[in-house]
Amino acid sequence: MIHCSRCNNNVAEEHDLCPHCGADLLEFGTRAVDDLTGAVLQDKYKVVSKIGQGGMGVVYKVESLLMPGKFFALKLVHPHLSADPLVKKRFLREVKMALEFVHENAVQIRDFGQLDTGELYFTMDYCPGKSLKQLIVEKGMLSLFDAVDITKQVLSALQKGHEKGIVHRDIKPDNILVELTEEGRYYAKVLDFGIAKVFEGSGHTTNLTQSGGIIGTPKYMSPEQIQGGDVDAQTDIYSTGIVLYEMITGRVPFEGANTTAIMLQHISSQPISPRKLCPQLELPEEIEHVILTALAKNKAQRFKTALEFIEALERIPVHQSPAYSDATAPMLAYQGHSSTGADTAYSTDVNTGPGHKQSAASAVEGGGQASPQPTYATVRKKRFSAGSLVRLFSILFVLVLVAGGIYFLFQLRQRSRQKFEAEIRALKAKAVEYKKQKKWQEAERIYDLIAKKYEERKLFREQQIALMSKSQCIQESQFDDYISDYENALKNYDFTRARSALKEAEKILPTKKQLIQNLFQRIQALEKLNLALGQLNRREFQNALRSFQKILKLYPEFVDAGKLSRYIEEARVGLEKSKKFQKLIQQAKDFMKRKRWKESFSAYEQAFQIFPDKKSVYSVSLGVLKRHIQDKEAFSQVKKKALKAKELSIEEVERSLVEVRNYLRKFTFYDSKGAIIPPDHKKEANELLQDLKNVLKQKKKEQYNQLVKAAKKAFRQGNLSAAEDGAKTAISKKLVDNPAEAAILLGRIFKKKALEVENPSKKQDFWKKALDYFQKARLVYGANMEDISFLLDLAQCYYENQKYLECISFIKNNLRNRGLPHSLYYLAKSSEKLVPSNEAETYRYYKKLTVVAPGKYPYAYFYMANYERKVRKISASVQNYLRFIQLAKSLPKWVKEVFKARNFVLFNGNYFPLKVGRKWVYIQRFKEESGNWLTRKVVYEVTSRQPDGSYIRKKTVATSEGEEATLEKIEENNGEILVYPDLDNSSFYQRWLKANPQVGDEWVYIDPVMKAKFLALEDIVLSQRTYLNCMKIKYFNPKRKIIQYVWLAPEVGVVRFEIFRGGEQIRIEELRP
Repeated sequence: MIHCSRCNNNVAEEHDLCPHCGADLLEFGTRAVDDLTGAVLQDKYKVVSKIGQGGMGVVYKVESLLMPGKFFALKLVHPHLSADPLVKKRFLREVKMALEFVHENAVQIRDFGQLDTGELYFTMDYCPGKSLKQLIVEKGMLSLFDAVDITKQVLSALQKGHEKGIVHRDIKPDNILVELTEEGRYYAKVLDFGIAKVFEGSGHTTNLTQSGGIIGTPKYMSPEQIQGGDVDAQTDIYSTGIVLYEMITGRVPFEGANTTAIMLQHISSQPISPRKLCPQLELPEEIEHVILTALAKNKAQRFKTALEFIEALERIPVHQSPAYSDATAPMLAYQGHSSTGADTAYSTDVNTGPGHKQSAASAVEGGGQASPQPTYATVRKKRFSAGSLVRLFSILFVLVLVAGGIYFLFQLRQRSRQKFEAEIRALKAKAVEYKKQKKWQEAERIYDLIAKKYEERKLFREQQIALMSKSQCIQESQFDDYISDYENALKNYDFTRARSALKEAEKILPTKKQLIQNLFQRIQALEKLNLALGQLNRREFQNALRSFQKILKLYPEFVDAGKLSRYIEEARVGLEKSKKFQKLIQQAKDFMKRKRWKESFSAYEQAFQIFPDKKSVYSVSLGVLKRHIQDKEAFSQVKKKALKAKELSIEEVERSLVEVRNYLRKFTFYDSKGAIIPPDHKKEANELLQDLKNVLKQKKKEQYNQLVKAAKKAFRQGNLSAAEDGAKTAISKKLVDNPAEAAILLGRIFKKKALEVENPSKKQDFWKKALDYFQKARLVYGANMEDISFLLDLAQCYYENQKYLECISFIKNNLRNRGLPHSLYYLAKSSEKLVPSNEAETYRYYKKLTVVAPGKYPYAYFYMANYERKVRKISASVQNYLRFIQLAKSLPKWVKEVFKARNFVLFNGNYFPLKVGRKWVYIQRFKEESGNWLTRKVVYEVTSRQPDGSYIRKKTVATSEGEEATLEKIEENNGEILVYPDLDNSSFYQRWLKANPQVGDEWVYIDPVMKAKFLALEDIVLSQRTYLNCMKIKYFNPKRKIIQYVWLAPEVGVVRFEIFRGGEQIRIEELRP
């Protein structure tokens, strides 16, 4: 169906003109669609009313549900356009561009989208004005001022769009809204800016006609647009020129009987000059030049831009007062059409032209100056002078002249009457001819002319006869009009209107009652025929056959017997087809019940070959059949691919999984009540899906293990970059649910990087990354918490990232007594770093660490020594400092701590320990005078402590003759050690140590002959035992050239003793462990 936008009626597609209003459907016709008034779209807009319909779609006035009271114009694109993928793609792109286009003379687009039913739409500001097309139809023509003013506004919007790269492509009066302002000017706004391009190139161009309906009109298209050339800004300029031409002249420059004719004129014909077309308007030459420049066929001769067009218009002097009023506009439009022949003839008879007046004047003046006529007085005078004869002759002459004049006047009147009668006869003959042709209006005009001529000659009886003939013509004309209306109503099957027309015709001419009765019977016949045809179209063949036979019997004279026979035969054939159709349909249903889908579908197809249009009635059943057939075929293909994919790659298995899921989703439906209709092979598909999942899981696990194995190998070989890439790939591919192993490996990679790098910031960054991966392994991927090495790595990362509380909590909760000694180490270190630190608890951790792993962690002894120093456990502190020195002295990182420990031991260590029962065993080697070296054992033992605080030490020397024992007294006095070799001589003593000695100190050893000097702190090894922080003291007698070197170890005492005489070594004593 085609919708006529002029009268809002729908007509059949075969019509070129609207049968209701006579409008050209090429211009006013669009595809008819359902009215959505009252519907709610997208939960955002409520349709208030239908505004209009065009080639692109339907326009509705809608109210925003988000902003009640706010109205928009919503353009809904036709479904056949919305379904075109190219149109949709362009629509989304062009509408987004149009959203950004804002101009005061363009209707702003506000929103766009797609309905659930598939139609594209966009909304724009609602403008209450009328279209320029409506204004032109109402006024016929616009004033020059209004036309130029509206054109400049349109061009202003086009200029802005062209600057942004947007070409309108469909400028015409229907796409321009105008509203009369309070100042008396028209405010114009352009519609659909940039949207026409959406439908270009897809078979849906708005300015062409396509099968299925009229989309638009070609009257405003440019030559390049028609020829498929490039469309640019000058295309819009051409279309705007046509609009300006139409506003000024009341018509478009090119019109034709069909679309092709109009297009050919656009390409090859020149437009009629507006000044020649409407000479009464007295248009300026400048406006004609501007219009013809805009309408140039060659783009190079047109205005280059819309701005250039505007400037040309502004140079034309146009005043707001129009050249003619609105009241004269329709009259001028009417004068533009040619008059009928009769009107022209009548005008010639009643108007006397200038030529006629000129002839009359010439007739008066043509004789020149007239000679004087003789008078009776003159004749009489002559008669009396010439005699009576002459006088008589004169009288006779006058009488003859009078008689001749009377005869001439009689003949002249006779000829005039004959001419009048001939003219009346000719007019009557013409009127009779018109009556034969049923041209009643022409005949009426002739009789009216005859009546006027009779009236001029005062022939009133004849005048009355002529007027009666005129009245008869009027009645016949009205009667024919009603009969014509009757015929048109029958064509449209409007039988009520046909009856009404016949009744009116009967009132006008009751004498034609029999004719009218026959026409009424014809209506009855056509009504029954129409009903029968309806039954035939609805395939009620049995009823249709009866109706056709009845019509043939009752109304043979009012129907075409040949056609009716064909209808009867068609009904009979249709009845046979209907029986066959029903049989096939029943077979299809039986097959469907037995789930023989293909046989059922084939039966339906055979049935639809008989009645193709019935296919829509059984569309649901066909859809179900197709679904079952497609279900079986789809599952067969999916199963085949899945079985093959099990032997292929992970990607193939994943694709098969997707296909199985798609099959389950695609063939799951819902019935009208919302109940789920599962696929036919749902159970098999689910089993296949689970099988594929297991295969995929296994393949992914294998690939994951290979990646992790390769990464571990690279890690062991020191290729950290390759190891990192491999482990990250194993995680990123999501091959397993818990890639804890790869995450742990990444943590160890960054841990190793942190241990190897020197840059502090990089080191800290690596420790942070290591902790992140270890935590992911534990918290996200569910790492094995029985893996001690992983737990220790995580504890270390907590510590290195200064998360001491987390480290302590983690070790206590997860390691407890496992992972020793490393767990104890990080427990102690974290406890030490806490602020405030629990030093006693930290001390316990370190002490336990030294028990579990003695000698492995030097710092443990250092911390313990520091703590014991604080709590005044000096002896224990010294011992731990010595242990620390022993472990850390060769390590550069502990240089400062070792130095600190040595000083503490020096100042606090007991280098000459005295305790009852303490025993020292030395191996002594000495040189005899003969030069031989002898070896003997010497034992020192503290035997007792005297009341004065001194100690008695017993010295036992083993000789070849036995043991020799001597006693000596040792006294400790404020850090000084005095040894009395002779108990009876208290004045002789040896000062072995002075109080608080420092390297380089000297003191008197034996007064006054020998002195002592603290040479250095040394670590010495005796009998595979190392003595740390030993004081090396030199005792010397310069006169006798005797030098003694003594090494005193803290908490041990003398460990080595050497004597030199004259530079020669004569004795050595070493402590036996």
